[in-house]
Amino acid sequence: MKYMLLIYSEEGGWNDQEREACMLESMKICDELASQGKFIDASPLESVATATSVQIRHGKRILMDGPFAETREQLGGFYIIDVENLDEAIAIASRLPPASRGTIEVRPLFNLEHLRGENQPPVVQRPTLTPYLFFGGRCEEAIEYYRTHLDGELQMLMRFSESPDPVPEGMLPPGFETKVMHASMTIAGKPLMLSDGCEEPSQFRGFRLALTVANSAVAHRYFVALAEGGSIDMPLTKTFWSPCYGMVTDRFGVEWMVMVVEG
Repeated sequence: MKYMLLIYSEEGGWNDQEREACMLESMKICDELASQGKFIDASPLESVATATSVQIRHGKRILMDGPFAETREQLGGFYIIDVENLDEAIAIASRLPPASRGTIEVRPLFNLEHLRGENQPPVVQRPTLTPYLFFGGRCEEAIEYYRTHLDGELQMLMRFSESPDPVPEGMLPPGFETKVMHASMTIAGKPLMLSDGCEEPSQFRGFRLALTVANSAVAHRYFVALAEGGSIDMPLTKTFWSPCYGMVTDRFGVEWMVMVVEG
């Protein structure tokens, strides 16, 4: 059964060190739940100062800055999990760091299937297409590099030694037992899957990852970082489709296009 865990806490009640420790512990729990097939999604929310509340009154739309209700505790994030029952959901909520400082509301997701008519087709999950890169032993290094220099965010990581099913004998090169079996992260808000794979070395040919950014300053920062230890295939320059565009191959052999959308 699917549950949403809504995290409420006093936004100003955390210092930077406490907030970072909370984030790190929460990420560990996300990784653990993902390895058990119980994790669906999770995310912290930006400050309530960035919120906009919407109301419709007498056919007119009313917008207000901030949350609708002024309360001591604000909604700061959420988890969506898939577990056996409420007891298990409560047990997971009790482990989350904000539970010791605020409130975590556990609420089941509403199932809409019973509202469908007998002749209504079920909702079909649309196919998704996500790049999956194999790094031949350098996956963890790549993840850390992309996190540091491209502002990437790691969602989950599982090593071969943590697999619930044993890896077939002879499948892994020597020393790969602690390498990355599967990881997922986002770069520029887009999903990317990564692994060390079962052989080395890795080769990336016939494609490039297109990284679109907001302005030339960010483009130059990312481009320089990707070129460090790699090679510049086309320097950043103005083109007819972009005010700032370049091609680079990073230190792991992944080929990139970095560009700014014409504003």
